[in-house]
Amino acid sequence: MNPRVTEFINDNFRELQQISRRITQGHQLSDDLLQEVVLQIYEKGSLKLRGYDDDSIKYYLIAVMKLNWFS
Repeated sequence: MNPRVTEFINDNFRELQQISRRITQGHQLSDDLLQEVVLQIYEKGSLKLRGYDDDSIKYYLIAVMKLNWFS
């Protein structure tokens, strides 16, 4: 796992929780969704992103949350 991704998750966890709640429209499983996505990211090991800036990491995590929620 890229240490930059870990740092982003730790520093922005509250924001990611809010985003998860918005994606799920306040569903009671919103926290579980975020936890599952973080677990998937850690299990994957390495991410292939164009850049490891905050926006790239954030939008990657949002995309994974949406993919998990709507599938």
